Formats: sequence, C-alpha cells, structure tokens
Amino acid sequence: MIREGKMHQIDNVIRTSSDIGMIYLEKSLVNLVREGVISVQRAQEYAVNPEEVLRLLKN
Repeated sequence: MIREGKMHQIDNVIRTSSDIGMIYLEKSLVNLVREGVISVQRAQEYAVNPEEVLRLLKN
C-alpha cells in the first residue's frame, strides 16, 4: 500500500484484518492498560485516536 501511495488506507486494512493477526494501535494500548503495564493517560498520549482508547475500555 505504501508503494502504491495508498497510505490513507492502511489504518482501515489493519482494523479489518484481525482475522489474520493484525491489531491496531489503540487496541494494543488498551490491552496494555488492562494488563496494568501502562495507565489510561499514557495510552491516550501514545494513541493516534485517544477517544478510541476510552471507547474500547468501556467494552
């Protein structure tokens, strides 16, 4: 996708490809919060979409 100049599609492909083992950043950060490795605040600092971190934590 990068070679083809379709970088804007990468996030969507990662989000919809969990069946082949891809995991997007916010979900990975939420997993670290749930494991007690990092705080919610730290997860939001590193997230591309901090609101997504809070939404995922509610589930």
